[in-house]
Amino acid sequence: MNYVIIIFAIIGLIGCNTTKNSIKPGTAEQSRVEFLNTFSLADLKLLSADYEEALTLYQLSLKLNPESAASYYQIARIYKIKKEYAASLQYINKAISINETNIWYSVFKGNLFIEVGSYTDAIHVYEQLVSKSTAIEFYRTLSDLYFKVKDFKSVITTNKRIELLYGLTPEMAIKNSDCFWMLNDKVNSEKELYNLTVKFPNDINYLGVLSEFYISIRDFNKASGVVNQMLLLDSLSGQVHLTAAMLTKLTGNTDTYLYHLKFVFNDTTIETEVKDDLIRQFLNDSVKLNNGSDQLFDLFNVLLEVAPDNLLLRSVYSDFLVSEHLYLQAADELEVLINQYNTDYILYEKLIRLFLLLKHFDKASQYSMQAIEFYPNNPIFYLYAALGQLEQRKVTNVLENLETGQSLVTDNTSLLAEFIHYTGKYYHLMGNTTKAISFFENAVATDPYNLILLNNFSFYLADNNLDLDKAELLIKDCLAVDTQNSTFLDTYAWIFYKRHDYKNAVYFIEKSLQYLNGQNALIVEHAGDIYFKMGNTAKALKYWNDALQLNMSDSELQRKILEQKVVE
Repeated sequence: MNYVIIIFAIIGLIGCNTTKNSIKPGTAEQSRVEFLNTFSLADLKLLSADYEEALTLYQLSLKLNPESAASYYQIARIYKIKKEYAASLQYINKAISINETNIWYSVFKGNLFIEVGSYTDAIHVYEQLVSKSTAIEFYRTLSDLYFKVKDFKSVITTNKRIELLYGLTPEMAIKNSDCFWMLNDKVNSEKELYNLTVKFPNDINYLGVLSEFYISIRDFNKASGVVNQMLLLDSLSGQVHLTAAMLTKLTGNTDTYLYHLKFVFNDTTIETEVKDDLIRQFLNDSVKLNNGSDQLFDLFNVLLEVAPDNLLLRSVYSDFLVSEHLYLQAADELEVLINQYNTDYILYEKLIRLFLLLKHFDKASQYSMQAIEFYPNNPIFYLYAALGQLEQRKVTNVLENLETGQSLVTDNTSLLAEFIHYTGKYYHLMGNTTKAISFFENAVATDPYNLILLNNFSFYLADNNLDLDKAELLIKDCLAVDTQNSTFLDTYAWIFYKRHDYKNAVYFIEKSLQYLNGQNALIVEHAGDIYFKMGNTAKALKYWNDALQLNMSDSELQRKILEQKVVE
């Protein structure tokens, strides 16, 4: 508004003078007044962002005064705003040729080159500017331009000139250090940062930069000295402890590393993303001291106290619990998350998988149906829902879920085969063996390299005494690919069991137990059944009791132990 008032004031003064002196038409004075009026009106249009009208008026002002550098400059400004850079350059060059002493025309030209990425041309302009002026902004811009074109020696030279004129600034020292580093001059790179810490001995930020330099060249002794100095200055700073954590991690001192991390996690000024990255890094470390899990539990407790509602942190924590085989606790964490963020499908998938692993099929079904409400077009949740219902023998909605989910599958042969396979399981449960076998065969045909499907079909045939020869061919295909798979070996043992070939059954069940990774109640139970048939009741009872410890709710297993025999 002030600019408008001034312009109108100028116009008003011109009008008064015109009336008083009775300017005659066609005189030089009339042309001057017309030029001023036109230029002023153009300025008003430019201020109101009416660029086309402003451009027309500035062009008109040039007809009235062809030597108006200001008109050329304003036209150049408009073309720059419109991103018509060639025209802008043409007009600013004309403005400079008319008035070489106006330094701001050159500044505009230099910045125009910067905007279009023509840094070499911009450097030429700013080199001329610093030869005429000692303005610090010109030197800084020139230094930045040299850095952009990777002329690191010129950056240093320019910054040294600034230092002579205005003194050392932290930004310059750090940039000089970077440039010396790029020139592979580690000595001077260090010197720049060291001098900065001498000038600012109590600034932990600059000490932090120096310590990170020492860490980068793996001079851990010097880095440790600087970090200790930082800790003396501020022993509670999360940023200081973050640097200390970085150092102690590299030196392999996990205990001290965790000590420093606790301070980082308790510092609310440190971004959560930084803390998440630190957790992931620690979980991925290949070297851990004894009691690493206990230390991590302690660490997570500190972190969760600071950010108990953080989605990513709790998700990472649940992943950690899974890695420690604490599946129930991991599920508890995920349930808390889903109650807060119930639209995250990754959380649902993780939780449902855990409940299936824990054999909490009711929970798996519950959360699968809940996920379907949010993701009705995601087929995987229909599969999980059907699986949970099948395991509970609640078959009412199984076929509907399987058919709906299968209709949603696109370009995923493996998932399609899973739907077909579980449809076969449904028909098996319903007592329709013919349809069950048909779907199992279709599943294998759909995904013939899926060893799990091959094994499951083989076991189904063997367990139900349907076609033991075909079952053997299927499981041999699996074992040809993976000779040490405990599940495949168990299926082969079970085929021999069904043939009453207990000698081979014992051989393969022992190999299955040898390669068993984790706990599998069914495989252990099969070992008991086989040894019972071999006449070794004591060993059978041992395996049945071991299996019961893994599946306390198995009533059939309880009956075997009570009656001390296989229940046919």
